[in-house]
Amino acid sequence: MWKIALCCGVVALTFIGCADAPGLDCGIGTHEAGDVCVPDEAALTCGAGTHASGGMCVPDDATLTCGPGTHASGSMCVPDDAPLTCGAGTHASGGMCVPDDGGLVCGPGTHADGTTCVPDASPLTCGPGTHVEGSVCAPDVPLPPSQFQIRIVTNQIPADGFSKIPVLAIGTAADGSPALVQVVLNMSRAGAGSFQPPAPTLGPLGATSYFVPCNAATPGCVGPLTLTLALASAPSTPVATVDVVLVAPTGVGSPAPCQVGGNVMFFDGNDFIYNGVLTVTNGSWSVTGNADHLALDITPAGAGQGLWWNLDFDASDLPIDLTPGVYNMAERYPFQSPDHPGLSISGDGRGCNTLTGRFQVHAYDRSATAVTRALVTFEQHCEGGASVLRGCVAYNP
Repeated sequence: MWKIALCCGVVALTFIGCADAPGLDCGIGTHEAGDVCVPDEAALTCGAGTHASGGMCVPDDATLTCGPGTHASGSMCVPDDAPLTCGAGTHASGGMCVPDDGGLVCGPGTHADGTTCVPDASPLTCGPGTHVEGSVCAPDVPLPPSQFQIRIVTNQIPADGFSKIPVLAIGTAADGSPALVQVVLNMSRAGAGSFQPPAPTLGPLGATSYFVPCNAATPGCVGPLTLTLALASAPSTPVATVDVVLVAPTGVGSPAPCQVGGNVMFFDGNDFIYNGVLTVTNGSWSVTGNADHLALDITPAGAGQGLWWNLDFDASDLPIDLTPGVYNMAERYPFQSPDHPGLSISGDGRGCNTLTGRFQVHAYDRSATAVTRALVTFEQHCEGGASVLRGCVAYNP
């Protein structure tokens, strides 16, 4: 290497020896950068839509040409959301068509649930013996048929022409609930009696009607009889029956109205003491008795059933004790004549001055200190008139 030196105003050339660096031979349009050849940017020629950047041709964003519905993003073409055309029930989202929940079109029997069509439960068609339950067909459980009954406390009915025999009509619907329908009560042969009322409407506990038998003195009255129950909607088709027998009367009325259990007082009258039908089951009962006398004092609990009732049956003027049997030619107790039984049914401020009548003791039991059971039927006429109070009383403490 040559070195120029200035000494005392004289230029001197001095050759200094040194080691040569290896020579890097770079081509046209490139230059040495360190120990590599890189393009000269000024000389770098890039195609349309590109430009030189760091010795490389890269796309110009501004000049990037994208197809319809797309646009340049960096160095890529991506879809335009707005121009994206989607089918019915879909919309553009992030360059894609996705379903509209509200606009999702589902086929018959289905509905949109999110982005899916699911079956509607109601249009589900189930085969015979099944029904829709949620989204499945479940088997039908068969219901029992409606059921109806006639209940009567006795099958032997004295055909006296006046006794009222209680008949209970009850019904159960197919679903097990009470059948609240109107029914028609009838009998297998005409002229055998009547019902009061003949067409009751059943309540939750059924309905009570009274069967009044014919009089045994009427030809063809006594004998077997079938009581029937039909729906008012089909009165000629019985749905329940009960068989009874009408017999010639031998006593005083029928105790049937008082044989329904517990303590019962039953009146059926058209006289001064009581006019109508009355059944007392709830109330205060005071009962005393001895060998020849039975007294019952009853205070009903039900409003409209009277304030109090007194019933006396006496055999003190007879040569026998008060035992089961019929006692005819009764007179007002305690003023009966010798050899006459005593009878008095009074209450609620009403009583007879004189009376005629009869009664029948069906049961009368006592312990050493109290009456333990009693069942009596009676018939009483105030002042000996045609008006009558019939009935019965049962005591079962």
